[in-house]
Amino acid sequence: MARETTPLLPRYKRSRSQSPIWSGTWIGGAVLVVLSIIVFALWLMGPPSGWSALPPEPIRVAIVGAGPAGIFAATHLRDLSAKQHRPILITIFERKSSIGGRLIPDTPIFPFDNSHETPLSAEASSYTSPASDLKDIVPTYKSAGWPFQLWKNVEKTLYVYNKPVELTRPSSAASFGSRVWEWWCFGGSVNGAKGIGSQYRRQIRKIRELGIQDSVNAIINLLELDQPRSTAGAAIFAHHGVSKTYINRIIKSESLVQFGQEADSMNLFTLGMMAYAADEGKSQKGGRLVSVLEDMLSRSRNIHLRLNTEAFGLRKLNSTKWVLASRHSRTLEDETGYLFDGVILAAPIASLQLDVRDANLTFPGEFVEYQPRHVTWFTSSNPLDSGQVGEKGLKYPSRIITRIPPSWKTLEHKTGAIEIFDMGFHIQRSPYGNAQERMYRVLSDMHVTDENVRDLLGGKDSSWIARHHIEQGYPVLGPQTSFSAFILDDLVWHTSALEELHSSVGVSAWAGKNVADLAFRKIRERN
Repeated sequence: MARETTPLLPRYKRSRSQSPIWSGTWIGGAVLVVLSIIVFALWLMGPPSGWSALPPEPIRVAIVGAGPAGIFAATHLRDLSAKQHRPILITIFERKSSIGGRLIPDTPIFPFDNSHETPLSAEASSYTSPASDLKDIVPTYKSAGWPFQLWKNVEKTLYVYNKPVELTRPSSAASFGSRVWEWWCFGGSVNGAKGIGSQYRRQIRKIRELGIQDSVNAIINLLELDQPRSTAGAAIFAHHGVSKTYINRIIKSESLVQFGQEADSMNLFTLGMMAYAADEGKSQKGGRLVSVLEDMLSRSRNIHLRLNTEAFGLRKLNSTKWVLASRHSRTLEDETGYLFDGVILAAPIASLQLDVRDANLTFPGEFVEYQPRHVTWFTSSNPLDSGQVGEKGLKYPSRIITRIPPSWKTLEHKTGAIEIFDMGFHIQRSPYGNAQERMYRVLSDMHVTDENVRDLLGGKDSSWIARHHIEQGYPVLGPQTSFSAFILDDLVWHTSALEELHSSVGVSAWAGKNVADLAFRKIRERN
């Protein structure tokens, strides 16, 4: 009987093992040898120029401040990163609980303390007009969508600085009767003053056409702006056909509320810009600054926003790295250090109070000096006592600029002027029904007490009141001989240098973009 040689193997494997092993695999072996030779040759040649075996490390940038300058710097860095195919990680530190910058209260203020209402901000204050600024800058930088409808607001402004006079703002949108009244009071002074401002405004708008600039001096020279270095007082308008009456009643009044300064102390450029803004409506209608900035961040990846977090320390680790220390802005706890390739200070330097170690930052010779401002909101079902702010029987206008009422006995004020803005009707909801209340906003350089508000209301109490103190409200814009650079150290920049020239939402946004360009270019060289 024949013996089976492989009894432990299945039949199909026995038949397979008996076939020649090299019968069909010599071609595969040859291919493997050729591929091995090609791979070895490529390894000897090295990677093509510009290639990297590993993806580059992301650039890490810290931005201190979540106002217009900080948000625009962050979104522009993101855009540069995408164009240059260089990954980036951006961290924004903001000590407040909301973005928006200095005009936003430290904690949200809701009308009637109702969190379902839109939070209040001082962004409609006279010295800025965010709606018109945003209309210019957002389409230009294409950093965010524009879901808001903007339109020019027409309002009545009552000036009570010597004698009461009411003007329609802007005068170009006034009715025929209002224009006749304006001409009767001031002749062509309104157009004359605004014409001067228009020249300077056209110059400052050209800033968006400039390339990357490392100093404010360079910007002034390129735009041929010599006016910030000179002063001639408000009387300079008289040389352009502006009447002395208009200068004393309107120009000087607007300078006190727009910039918190006497007109005669300002440089010529600021006077012109102020005269232009004096003829513009200052309404809250149109897009809100905070909404636009929030929309920009929502479209941005790799941008980490840390609210309620203040930066308190900055240390130079070596020639390419900085350590930024932060903590909770209210509890002053949870101290943490982060490593960054570059740092952008997008808030007034004087307000940061950074503890800088192992470095000698080249701070400007003089910080930008700021005037503090107080904002007071209050509501009432009763109209204001027009006799306290103008003359009896006068219908209360949209906006009023007046001296501090004599009944406000205080030594705290500096300019002696306040602005009262009518914000329209709000609904106060209560268990007993809904009441229609009218809201007003007072802008001043002094604390407005409950008694002061009661005085405006003819001895009656307000139904609700809230306050906001802006420590760095208005930059002091007097004549200067030299201006600061944006660079504080090899890898540290700041945006507030531009406030030595002008303060507005649009200019702050450009400063953020410009500094982002400087930072990205320098950090790429080092990494």
